[in-house]
Amino acid sequence: MRYGKWWVTRRLTFLLILALFLVSARSGVNVLVGNYSGSTFLGVIPAVDPLLAIQSYFATGGLYQTAIIGAVLVGALYLVVGGRAFCGWVCPLGVVVDFANWLSRKLKIKRPFQGFSSSTKYYMMGIVLVGATISGVALYEMYNPVSILHRAILFEGVGIGAVSWMIVGILFLYELGVARSGWCKSLCPQGAFYSTLGKFSLMKVVANEGRGSIPKNIGEVCPEPAALVNILNHERQNGECTLCGACVDYAGNGSLSFTLKPGS
Repeated sequence: MRYGKWWVTRRLTFLLILALFLVSARSGVNVLVGNYSGSTFLGVIPAVDPLLAIQSYFATGGLYQTAIIGAVLVGALYLVVGGRAFCGWVCPLGVVVDFANWLSRKLKIKRPFQGFSSSTKYYMMGIVLVGATISGVALYEMYNPVSILHRAILFEGVGIGAVSWMIVGILFLYELGVARSGWCKSLCPQGAFYSTLGKFSLMKVVANEGRGSIPKNIGEVCPEPAALVNILNHERQNGECTLCGACVDYAGNGSLSFTLKPGS
């Protein structure tokens, strides 16, 4: 694994966002208040996970203006930078999964399960929306691993934080010893929503063999093999790419690169 500029940049981005959440929560300075599902930047700009907004609408039949604005802003952002850029650059659970995959390779653990089909997460998203409609609340947010991890970090190992870390630990062990990217690739409802946005987003990874040869083992560093196949075959991309830049860093010769190109 080569820790190139994109790996460093996305880790710094993740740490910056997490630091802003922590500083705001513990110092009372209103820089980034809230969590990964809904927050306010500088006390003025709302940011709401679009899937949470949709859940809330299904549950209650309406939305506050702030929630609509926040969801539209977030949706527009990821339509430009890539739907699953949230997964690769922002989501704290993605760091846990990446570490589990790295450790699994180092320990040469043979994971017995290939994971569920990547289409399973779309069914999971449907179940989440049905659950919201039936229950009258955004039910998934109580069990969302991303929110659970945020609570674990915020409350450290005390009370709700201890329970949250236990749940995160179970997911970590699942990724470490059972299935590679088993949650993110196959089961995450948020991943399903952002994958849908990714089909229409401007930012893409593209292959340009004229700039150099693509390593034959490039698939070893990609968390989303189905997306990599689309890229290498110059096919219309399926929205699964997390734009993590691992393949771009690993190739290292320009044969794989980011581009802003609609419809590619």
